[in-house]
Amino acid sequence: MKKQVKGIVSAGLACLVAGSMVGCASSSSGSESTSAANGEKVTITVWTKNRHDLEYMTEVVEQFNATNDHIYIDYVVQSGKLRKPGADGSFFG
Repeated sequence: MKKQVKGIVSAGLACLVAGSMVGCASSSSGSESTSAANGEKVTITVWTKNRHDLEYMTEVVEQFNATNDHIYIDYVVQSGKLRKPGADGSFFG
């Protein structure tokens, strides 16, 4: 009985994984394009809850952003109510 239940659960999980992978597949019709393929800048938002290395990581992200023309990293600290200051210097908004 246990072997039968394990087999049913394993088969169900395999179907679930296969079904989720089908949803991730992309069509390659040739008419679709992405921002990177068009030469537009892609923004990647990185959220973290670690404040202890904020100064170091901010410097690393700024160096990355300065040396990569097509990728921009938006580094956001989400720890309590403290956030990375916005363009106007405020922590809210």
